[in-house]
Amino acid sequence: MMTSMQGEPQVSIGDADSFQWDDTADVVIVGYGGAGICAALELVENGASVIAIDRFNGGGATAFSGGVVYAAGTDIQRQNGVVDDPDNMMKYLRLEVGDVVKPETLKRFCDQSAGNLQWLQAHGVVFGTKLYTGKTTYPPEGYFLQYSGNEKVEAYCREAKPAPRGHRTLGRGFTGNKLYRALRETADRSAIRTRLHTIVQSLVVDGNGRVVGVAALELPAAKHAEHQKYYDKFPPTAPFKESKAEAANKAARAVEQEHGQLRYIRAKTGVILSTGGFVFNLDMLNQHAPTLARHYKTMMRLGTLGDDGTAVKLGTALGADTVGMDAMFVGRVQSPPAALLDGILVNQAGDRFANEAVYVGTLGRAIAAQPEGKAWLIMSTKDIRKAMRQVATDGVDAFMRFGAPAMLNLLLGGTKRARDLDVLAEKCGINPNRLRQTVRRYEDLVRNRHDDDFSKLKDHLKSLGNGPYVAMNVSLANRYSFITFHTLGGLALDEATGAVRRADGSTIPGLYAAGRATGSIPSRTYISGLSLADCVFTGRRAAQSCLQEAKQDALAPA
Repeated sequence: MMTSMQGEPQVSIGDADSFQWDDTADVVIVGYGGAGICAALELVENGASVIAIDRFNGGGATAFSGGVVYAAGTDIQRQNGVVDDPDNMMKYLRLEVGDVVKPETLKRFCDQSAGNLQWLQAHGVVFGTKLYTGKTTYPPEGYFLQYSGNEKVEAYCREAKPAPRGHRTLGRGFTGNKLYRALRETADRSAIRTRLHTIVQSLVVDGNGRVVGVAALELPAAKHAEHQKYYDKFPPTAPFKESKAEAANKAARAVEQEHGQLRYIRAKTGVILSTGGFVFNLDMLNQHAPTLARHYKTMMRLGTLGDDGTAVKLGTALGADTVGMDAMFVGRVQSPPAALLDGILVNQAGDRFANEAVYVGTLGRAIAAQPEGKAWLIMSTKDIRKAMRQVATDGVDAFMRFGAPAMLNLLLGGTKRARDLDVLAEKCGINPNRLRQTVRRYEDLVRNRHDDDFSKLKDHLKSLGNGPYVAMNVSLANRYSFITFHTLGGLALDEATGAVRRADGSTIPGLYAAGRATGSIPSRTYISGLSLADCVFTGRRAAQSCLQEAKQDALAPA
């Protein structure tokens, strides 16, 4: 007997065998992005039947990503003469991710990283091999192996030998679409069945409290194109779109509610939730990241309309615990152009608060931590001119991704200019005495050739000179800062199996999760490549657990 109404987070039935289902598979996957497609491929290649459900056409944030996968001890590293191994990778990541997962889980992630990269290659993903040794957010065209985090920062070098571990998918520009397309082409040739433009409303639970399926609204084929256009219109990297994206999300919801047809889909072994984060759920953002929620219109949400918190809502309705819901990736691209790394970052009080040459996520998080997210990049006009020359010579692709935003901020973002620091401070609303003290301290560090305060790389520890000066506005409220953000936390998991966990440590029978819907490796901090690597790791882990459960229960996959 069914004991709840359509649209509620849980549907309770008595016996799954006697319930009338619209479709059945061994495993139902909710969310067909990076983690979901890895789980689906792992399952079908080991004999299980799979139905993959997605609110839109699939791909999720993975298809819009940089296509970078973090791994150690790979053939590509060895081709470039890079000496690295999983133990060294673990020493470094332990500094980045802390205790967000158990040490044995982090070790397993590192140990499996090279194998997971090979697994992607076996499923059609092609990675470039040319090494880039400079400090950059994303490698220039033609380069594909990079230092994608804080590996070269002095504080990290003391614990782990720096090594480039960011393996970028071959192609031009951001290549996450190439990575996902390769997996999708492989998946489309397999036995995976998809139900796209289908919105999971509830988990179906039997009389024993086991998740045995989902209740979903499925759009008729005639409505797919209309529904998809709202998704396609606002890719994550398009600026100045946030208000319109909210309107598009409402329009998509209206289509779903008006035309969606209720379907009950059975999962004989388990359900895997892999619907991404919740960056497009303003209610959840207000609850867990109020400062970012207040400024969302002037920032860029690195996610799709499908990143709406579905997995967290479904899981918590059954008593699931969560991890790191207030942890956010906040990204501020400082370089390229590289000359911008030579300036100093100060807050509204006039205090320097960060190493200007750290990874974009580390830098963005530091800016977001300042009162109301206000910050200025103080530079000499000489270095600004140098930065503009770099912008002009970096090539078209680098200009569109990095140079143009830097120039727009300089021209339209409220940049202040002055011949001396006192006038500059007045224009920025900063205490002039404090700013002078901060600059004086920085010049002492430059003369000593060592940044005792924030361990800035010596290559960018340069004097600001005696003026004139420029202050670029890099605050959250400045839309020309092009600051990005996305969510990091999600459902708590049993780290050995990927099963969704309650607060008391018990797991919800039949329910698993993977990717950005979960609290996993990148759930405290983020560096380029870590999220995609985690999608492969957690997606395959959840699939293998379902296979093992089917074997134990003598429910051999068809």
